[in-house]
Amino acid sequence: AMLAAVPGAFPLRRARPRRTARAGRSRRRTSRQPPSRSIPKPPAYQYDTFMAWLRSTAQVQGFQSARMAPQASWFDLDAALCRSPTWFHGEDTTRVAAVVKSVNRFAFMEEIMRTGDDTVQSSLAMHLYVLQKLLLAARPGATFVDAGCGTGFLLQAWPLLAGENSVAIGLDIDPLEVVAARKHLADPGSLAAGVRMPRGVSCKVNLGNALRPDAAALGLPPASVDAISVGVAVCSVAELAALTALLREGGLLIAPICGDARSEEEKRLAGRACEKHPCSVTLFRRAEGSAKLLQVPGQPRVDVNFIVASL
Repeated sequence: AMLAAVPGAFPLRRARPRRTARAGRSRRRTSRQPPSRSIPKPPAYQYDTFMAWLRSTAQVQGFQSARMAPQASWFDLDAALCRSPTWFHGEDTTRVAAVVKSVNRFAFMEEIMRTGDDTVQSSLAMHLYVLQKLLLAARPGATFVDAGCGTGFLLQAWPLLAGENSVAIGLDIDPLEVVAARKHLADPGSLAAGVRMPRGVSCKVNLGNALRPDAAALGLPPASVDAISVGVAVCSVAELAALTALLREGGLLIAPICGDARSEEEKRLAGRACEKHPCSVTLFRRAEGSAKLLQVPGQPRVDVNFIVASL
């Protein structure tokens, strides 16, 4: 009911993740608890000094007023790479790791600490995986769309990965997340101390249906986007048709695909959560000379458990 009241709400089937380190993000919003009073602020962000600050007992005790206290696993890049070794097997993650360390992830996680809702942001391992898979499309001037951008972490990381004159555009159905993402992207403190955005980059966030974007409103001609990350689960590749139309030939798209294996009884219970089903995060490339998505061969199997619901 909440999503239906928002203009441009998502189509009928959405996915909500089980709360695990591998989970993706939900686009179905539950009622929020009142936010906490205050969240301790780290010193000027540098990855190593921040991790030391976070792990200090005195500072962790300072999060007692938070709805959800931060965990080291939210931010520990080395642990994330080791925890999911098959995701990154045989790949050089040096460039992506450096970019992720340059973004103040703590700022993008503050909403979770304040509200206790940990479904608004993907795990660190998932963000690393998405950036690593889209690395081939990251070059100066490249355009990236994050469909279901949440608080905007990937939007902040993309220009650092792609370089000068690159473009990052976010779409999200939740007005509160759109406001939060815009705030983070405008805040110099969202980057590590001494890090500056490359020249000529553009980052913006729009409220709207991530799976049915208004290309004209976004200023995106057909076949003009180099890379797309889909932050919501879909039941079939057919649901990605509108996003595929934005993708240039040879462009990359990464999305979690869930099989629609629900029973008739589950489908009948509209608005209620269904049983968990496997969701495979899959990398596609737009075919040359057509609007067809082709699965990129040789990719590791990345499974995430989602709860599929009917709205």
